[in-house]
Amino acid sequence: MSPGGIGKTAIIMGITLLLLVGAFAIRPIRTVFLNGISAISGTITAAVGNDVLPSDQNPVQEVASLKAEIASLLYLKQENELLRSAIETKNETGLVPLKANVISFDNNFLRSTLLVNVGSEQGVSANQPVIYLGYLIGMVTEVTADTARIQLISDSESTVGVQIGNEVSSQGVLKSSFGTELFVDLVPKVEQVSIDQPIFTSGVGGIPAGLVVGTVQQVNEGELFHEIIVDYPINLRRIHTVFILK
Repeated sequence: MSPGGIGKTAIIMGITLLLLVGAFAIRPIRTVFLNGISAISGTITAAVGNDVLPSDQNPVQEVASLKAEIASLLYLKQENELLRSAIETKNETGLVPLKANVISFDNNFLRSTLLVNVGSEQGVSANQPVIYLGYLIGMVTEVTADTARIQLISDSESTVGVQIGNEVSSQGVLKSSFGTELFVDLVPKVEQVSIDQPIFTSGVGGIPAGLVVGTVQQVNEGELFHEIIVDYPINLRRIHTVFILK
């Protein structure tokens, strides 16, 4: 082999040796580097798991919490309105309101009643009027020791003496058209009745005078009497608490 060939061979072997040494020397560094990357990645993942994800969930939880708070406030507002209306009725009529919770609701084309959780032991008796938010909703008809049955004014057999808030305080009878709407009958046609005039109990039939029933929504002319459709703002199917006036 010529001196030039020997020189080239030496150079090639030297380069190969350097590559091998470099490979062995770099491999630990590469391992350490990869392990460091893995550790950093784990730390980032943990941070994401502990901080970022809960922040993504917090708005949902916060909205649910706010909804619960709003529902609670609305409930308290309704309870306050119920108490306030009961106190106002007491001041106006001198009757003592007794709070009662609705146990069940019986409603069909002929019958419309509520069963509540107070009875004779709490001083409840038949023919006592019942209100909700200041509006008359019915009369007590049946009583046990701890329950009472209330005939709602939407009952087909319910009749309540009322008067219109017009110039002549027209007298009539509040009835229900099979639970679909309330109307006032027997108001003479010659007496002027207008839309939005208030309707109150007249005191006839044992019900105290002055309890609010509603307002005049529509006046239909009959041969001798008006048929007055009542605007009644209470949804009797959604009542959960009432006040019995003693």
